[in-house]
Order: sequence, then C-alpha cells, then structure tokens
Amino acid sequence: MSDQSTFREDVEVSGHIIDSLILPTILDHIMAAGASFRLKEIDIGQHRADQSYARIEIRTEDPQLVFDDDIALCRKARRDL
Repeated sequence: MSDQSTFREDVEVSGHIIDSLILPTILDHIMAAGASFRLKEIDIGQHRADQSYARIEIRTEDPQLVFDDDIALCRKARRDL
C-alpha cells in the first residue's frame, strides 16, 4: 500500500488481551477485512493480574473498509474490556 492513498486509524485495546486471545482475534479480523496493521505500541503485563495494552494502526486503501463489520469488531472488543 502506498502511504499517499492509505487510510489509517488507530485502535487501542487494554485488559487481558493476550490470555483471552482478544489481540490475535482483532489482528485476524483486520487481515480478513483486507486491511493491514502495525502495532504502534504494546505493553504486556508481567504478572497474572496485570493488564496489557496495545495501540494498533489499521491501514487500508478503502476508507469505507473501516466501517466493515470485521473492523467494527475491533472497536467492540476495545469497548468491552
């Protein structure tokens, strides 16, 4: 994807996103929707009670794609944590 025609949106998720498989599920949904991603920031908790945090940049050449159901699931996962 060329940077000039790429639409980008950041999604932030926090909570138990590693052990609950939320983070890999989000990344799978992004790719299934035909978009790509870049992990801009990630902080993984070191202890069982610690929460993790990730900021994901979603990239697509089609700005309408961010309204796709798969991308909407990313937003829902973020809200549900």
